[in-house]
Amino acid sequence: MSNWRRFTREMAAQASRFYFNLYRDRWRQPEVARMLSSAPTVMMWDAHDIFDGWGSYSPEIQTCDVYQGLFRAARDHFAVFQQQVDPRAGEHHPSRLAGGGGSTLGVELGDYAVLALDARSERSQRQVLCRASWDAIWSWTDGLAPADMGGPRHLLVVSGVPVLHADFGSLERVMGWLPGDQELEDDVRDHWQSPGHRKERLRLIHRLLDLMERKRIRATIVSGDVHVACLGAIESERSGARGERSSVINQLTSSGIVHPPPPKLLGYLLERLSDETEPIDRGIAGTILPLQTKRRKFVLERNFLSLEPDDRDDRLWANWYVEGEEAEPATKVIGPVQGRGLGERTRGA
Repeated sequence: MSNWRRFTREMAAQASRFYFNLYRDRWRQPEVARMLSSAPTVMMWDAHDIFDGWGSYSPEIQTCDVYQGLFRAARDHFAVFQQQVDPRAGEHHPSRLAGGGGSTLGVELGDYAVLALDARSERSQRQVLCRASWDAIWSWTDGLAPADMGGPRHLLVVSGVPVLHADFGSLERVMGWLPGDQELEDDVRDHWQSPGHRKERLRLIHRLLDLMERKRIRATIVSGDVHVACLGAIESERSGARGERSSVINQLTSSGIVHPPPPKLLGYLLERLSDETEPIDRGIAGTILPLQTKRRKFVLERNFLSLEPDDRDDRLWANWYVEGEEAEPATKVIGPVQGRGLGERTRGA
C-alpha cells in the first residue's frame, strides 16, 4: 500500500471545488432551477454523483486514500445539495432510516410510500448494502400500516440500478464486439445479478413479495442508470389460492436524461438477451416486457419517466417521455390491488 498516493489538502480542496461547481452550474440552469424551486423532491445518489462504477472496483483501489477522499467530498456535497443537511454538524435527512451506515430514505406520502435505497455508500464487489442497513429498511417497512387499515397502498422502491434487466453476463461477453470504450461497462460490473450481489437481490425480491402479501400493498421498482427505457415484471405464483391472480412487482426504468443515446447495435443485443424469462427462484420469474404503446422492449432515445396517480380508480400511470416523440409518451398502467392476489399478471393490462 506504500505505493498509493496520499489524498492531500490541495487535492481535497480541488475535489470540493469540483463538486460544488458541478451542482451550482447544473442547478442554476433556468429549466432546472425552475423545477427545483417549484417541486418537492426526495433525492438519492448513485455512481454518477461520485464517479462511474463507485463500489464495483477492487477492494485495494476502493479503499485507497485518493478514492476515499473523493468519496467523502462527493458525500458531503450530496448531503448539502440533495438532502439539504449540514454534514459538518452531523445532520441527517429527517426521513433517513436510522441504524444503517448509509442515507437510505423512507417517506410516507398518503397512499404512497417511497423507499429510496442508498446503494452506493456501502457498496463493494460483495455487497450493495450492509446487514444493519437492510435491518433498518425492513424495520421501517414492517412498521407501515396495512393498506386496508389506512396505510399506504403503493410502495415505490427507488434503486439506481435495475433489479431486473437483460442478461448482463452475456452482455459482458459481447461488449468486446462493439468498437471503442463502452459507456455501459461500469453498469455491467454494477448490476444486481453480479455474483457478489445475487443473494442480496434474491432476499430483496422475497422480502418485497412478502411485504405485498402481509400489508396488502403493491410494490413497484423505479430505476435507471442503464441508458434505456424499459419495463420489467417480477411475477410470483408462490402465494394465493389456485386461480387467483399472481403477485407482480413492476419495474420502471428510464435513462439518464442528459446521457446521449447508446448505439442501435446495443439495442439489438439487449432485445436478444432479454428474450427468455429469468427463473429467479421456484415459482418466481422475471420478464422484460414490450412497452405497450411502443411495441418494443427498449427505448434507446433519451427519455424521462413521469408517474401520475389516478385517484378515481386507484391506478398509477407511468409515462416515458421520449426525445423526438413528444406527442405520445410510452405508457404503462399499474392497476389497483384486487382480491387476495396483488395485481394483474404480466400479460394483463
